[in-house]
Amino acid sequence: MRTTKIRRFSILVLALASALIVGSSFYMGIHLQAYSERTRQVQQSLQMEHKLDETLSLVTDAETGSRGYVIMGQEVFLEPYYAAIASSDGIARHLQDLRRLSLENPRQQERLDRLVPLVGEKLAFMIKIIEVRRHAGFEGAKELIATDSGRQMMVHVRRSLLEMHNIEAVLLKQCSDEAFAELQNTIYAMILGFGSGISLLVLSFLVVNREVGKRKKAEEVVLSYVKQLENAMQSTLQAVAKVVESHDPYTAGHERRVGIIAADIAREMGWSEEKCQTMQLIGLVHDIGKMNIPCEILTKPGKLSAIEFELVKTHAENGYQILHDVELPLPIAQIIREHHERMDGSGYPQGLKGENTLPESRILAVADVVEAMASDRPYRPSKGIEEAIHEIESHRGGLFDPDVVDAMLRLFREKDYHLPN
Repeated sequence: MRTTKIRRFSILVLALASALIVGSSFYMGIHLQAYSERTRQVQQSLQMEHKLDETLSLVTDAETGSRGYVIMGQEVFLEPYYAAIASSDGIARHLQDLRRLSLENPRQQERLDRLVPLVGEKLAFMIKIIEVRRHAGFEGAKELIATDSGRQMMVHVRRSLLEMHNIEAVLLKQCSDEAFAELQNTIYAMILGFGSGISLLVLSFLVVNREVGKRKKAEEVVLSYVKQLENAMQSTLQAVAKVVESHDPYTAGHERRVGIIAADIAREMGWSEEKCQTMQLIGLVHDIGKMNIPCEILTKPGKLSAIEFELVKTHAENGYQILHDVELPLPIAQIIREHHERMDGSGYPQGLKGENTLPESRILAVADVVEAMASDRPYRPSKGIEEAIHEIESHRGGLFDPDVVDAMLRLFREKDYHLPN
C-alpha cells in the first residue's frame, strides 16, 4: 500500500516537473516574441531620430549656402544648397523616409504633415533669395533677407523637428524599458522553470529511494541529479549566451572566450577546479545586459557618440537587473554588475575601488579586456595580443588587480598560453 502511494507521488511529481518545463518553454516563446517586437521598435525609433538630425542638417546647409551666395555672389557657395535640395539623398528623400518610419505613430505623422509644408516654404524662400541676388544684386537680396520671414520659417522648422525628437525620445525610452522587461521575463522562465522542474525530479527520487531503504543508491541518484541540475544550469547559461550573441553577431564567441580565459587565470592563481568552472559559466553571460542596447549601436562601425557610449555602459547594470532576483547558487548578478569596475574607482556603474568588488569580478575584468583588445570589433581591427598584454601590465594596480595581472602574465610569458579559438 505504501509502495503504491510512493509510486503515485513519484508520477505526480514527474508530471508536475514536466508541466513546469513545458509551461516555462511556452512562456519563454511568448516573451521572446514580444522582446523581438520591442527591439524592432527601438531600432526604428533610433533610425527616426538619426533621420530627424540629418533633415535639420540638410535644411541648415541649404540656408547657409544660399546666404553665403547672397553675401559673396559666388556660385561655389550654392553647392551645399543644391546638394541639399537636388541630390538623391537630399531633403525630399529624407522627408519620404520620415514618413515611412513614422507610419505606426499617428502623432509623428501629424507633426510631419505640418513639417513638410514648412520645409517647402523655407526652400521656396531660399529660391527667391537666390533669384533676387542674380537679377537685382546684393542690395535687393539683402532687403528681402531683412524682412526676417526666412528666419521665422527656420524657427518653425526647428521647432517642429524638436517636437518630433521629443516624441521619439519618449517612445525610445518606453520601448527600451518594455524590451528589458520582456527579456527579464524570458530569463526568469528559463532559469526558474527548468531549475524547479529538475529540483522536483531530484526530490522525487530522493523520497522513493529513501523509502525503499536503498540509501546508498539514493545518494548516487541524488548526486547524479545534482550533476544534471548543474548541467541544466550550464545549458541554460549557454542558451542565454547564444541569445546575447544573436543580438550582437559581430562579437559572437566573446562571452565563451572570456569565460575560458577567466577560468584559466583562476587556475593559475590556485583556485579550486570547481571555482574555475564557475568562472567559465559566469563568462558565458557577463554581457547579458547588452540585450537592452540597440544592435545598431553595438555594431556601429564608426566612433560612438557620447550619448551612445553612455548607453553602452548601462549593460553592466542591466545585466544585474536581469538576474538579481533569480535564485542561483552563485553571486552571478553582482559579478556581472562589477566586471567593469576598476581598482582606482574609475570604472562603472558604481565606481567601486580596490577590494570592494568580488575577486571573480576582478578576474573577469582582466579577461574581458584581453579578449576584447585581441579580437576584431566593428569600429577597429584587432590590436593584437601583445598590445593587450601591455595594456593590462601598464595598469597593474591602477585599473587591474595586481595578483590577477601577475597570473595573466605568467600564463602568456612563462607557459606559452594562447587565447581560445
